[in-house]
Amino acid sequence: MTNQEKAAIGYVSTFIGNECWWDGDANADRSNLDCKIITSLGLGYQCSETHLGFLRKWFSSDKDVLSELENSNCPTTPYTATIQDTLDKIVLTIKGDSISVYYEASAVNLREQESWEWSETVYFSVTTNNLRIINKDKSEVKHEKFEMIVE
Repeated sequence: MTNQEKAAIGYVSTFIGNECWWDGDANADRSNLDCKIITSLGLGYQCSETHLGFLRKWFSSDKDVLSELENSNCPTTPYTATIQDTLDKIVLTIKGDSISVYYEASAVNLREQESWEWSETVYFSVTTNNLRIINKDKSEVKHEKFEMIVE
């Protein structure tokens, strides 16, 4: 996998849960969250300098992405949180100097007994040293209520 492909997948998986759990007890600064996709890409813990630094380097000319990647915006949500979202499917497509990442995601708010799902394709323009987002095509978000039964 190229660094550009890692950056595209890394960007998408930064903001949607991907089997995240603490490496040991959670640190006070939440700096030891191990997320499967981020770890598999070799980017360390979720929101770590290794993770965000890699993405900042590859998106250095995309001001919108750099703004999104500020540490305060980076989610550290373990898979047991009351409100969480999850990547259900991810497809990477490479054509010439462009990459697209299609994903399907779902989310749940256990307290409100609500779930929702959506899909999105993020289109990237690729150069030897950089990526830029050129478009995002997001589906309508489908909401559902559910009832939890505790016995």
